Amino acid sequence: MPAPQCASCHKGRAALRRPRSGQALCGTCFCAAFEAEVLHTVVAGRLLPPGAVVAVGASGGKDSTVLAHVLRELAPRLGISLRLVAVDEGIGGYRDAALAAVRRQAARWELPLTVVAYADLFGGWTMDAVARSTAGSGRSRSCCTFCGVLRRRALEEGARLVGATHVVTEPNPRVPRMLLLLTALQIWALAGAQSQEDKNKIIGGYSCIQHSQPWQAALLAGLAHRLHCGAVLLSEHWAITAAHCSRPILRVALGKHNLKRREATQQVLRVARQVPHPQYNPRTHDNDLMLLQLERPARLGSAVRPIAVARTCASPQTPCHVSGWGTTSSPMARYPNALQCVNISITSRQQCQQAYPGAITAGMVCAGIPEGGKDSCQGDSGGPLVCNGKLQGLVSWGMERCALPGYPGVYTNLCEYYDWIQQTILSA
Repeated sequence: MPAPQCASCHKGRAALRRPRSGQALCGTCFCAAFEAEVLHTVVAGRLLPPGAVVAVGASGGKDSTVLAHVLRELAPRLGISLRLVAVDEGIGGYRDAALAAVRRQAARWELPLTVVAYADLFGGWTMDAVARSTAGSGRSRSCCTFCGVLRRRALEEGARLVGATHVVTEPNPRVPRMLLLLTALQIWALAGAQSQEDKNKIIGGYSCIQHSQPWQAALLAGLAHRLHCGAVLLSEHWAITAAHCSRPILRVALGKHNLKRREATQQVLRVARQVPHPQYNPRTHDNDLMLLQLERPARLGSAVRPIAVARTCASPQTPCHVSGWGTTSSPMARYPNALQCVNISITSRQQCQQAYPGAITAGMVCAGIPEGGKDSCQGDSGGPLVCNGKLQGLVSWGMERCALPGYPGVYTNLCEYYDWIQQTILSA
């Protein structure tokens, strides 16, 4: 039986059906309709403003290829520039073929390509090395967990290297294969709906009341003073952040609410000394905390005030909140100007270990909500998890796509490090 005629051009043979209307279209018309819908979603949701530098996660597969192709076609109309960021996960055989495909795409489209390697970022560790280290241990699922976490970190670092203002990645691998051709549009549509319903909000959260989190700090990296992570003020001389936020040059911005404005309450202090926990493990994210000694004392007041570290660990269901200037959407990253807050609660140790089998240590605590939709995300690392007025944790790691049901965020469990923190500060 011959294929039906394209319902749009009435010339070519129909090869695909649109998901909602069921309209049968030829390949050319389907792509044109796809691009038109993506363009409408981006413009209506104001997801990519003119002048945006967009890092597109490129894996060489169908998903990322379709996503990059559509954005390249739309870039002139949107007034954006694109950068391809590929992640070398260190998987023998697959790695070479995937990177070769990405390089062909970059050359064909004349787009700049940056490759970020796990081996360079994580002290020589690759996915092959992780797999070898867990072989025969029954922890194969945790390899998948590490893959998602490491890839998220690598994409974030790649975006920083290319100076991207926005990040777009391919969809979650659990999407059924029959939907792969449509996943890019589904991601954009999801981000667009979130933009309209939760404008200017962190994932599932809200803009913090100005200076309601006076211990919150922005950790600025390099000579350009770019936002790198969050941090927390512990005293007029010391702040704390995640160990994975370490960089050669760091500054702490205090008294901030809107990062795009110069505010009367702000103080920017150079970090004179970084003291990561001596047992910090970048592969497992264990002991992910680092003390920051400030070059000069902070001026304390209503907008700049330290917070005490919790001496006792929080029980499950304890209400908490987390704050930061990290992305307000996932998997497409969009960074807010104003400080964001989100209300979550402590997850039980059993649920945490079920979500990330073999990956949770005593130095970690999970927090979120079971149904998902509320989470810290890229850019929030090192920021505060506050429970009952005490600093209970620091944003540490999680899945590549944030706020998924059943996958809470993972935080450094500071009650386990209270003594080390106090001893390090007193001995300085």
